[in-house]
Amino acid sequence: MDFLQNVRATLIYFDIFEHPLTESELHRFFPEPITDSEMRINLAKHKIRSKDGYYHVRSDDWIVELRKENLHRLTRLDD
Repeated sequence: MDFLQNVRATLIYFDIFEHPLTESELHRFFPEPITDSEMRINLAKHKIRSKDGYYHVRSDDWIVELRKENLHRLTRLDD
């Protein structure tokens, strides 16, 4: 598989759980070895959809807001 197919497959999997990924998470779950710089270059080259540092394949950005809200709730539980 090429980069674009791999990144789409990874993001689609996490989109099922309504969980967009940060660049480091995408790198961690990427199915093939890739350097940080290769990941960054390819994300920009292929214009992978992102908002506020979260990557996803949805047609809008509501999923990013949901993740931020969930993260906020989790951090409040830790207090």
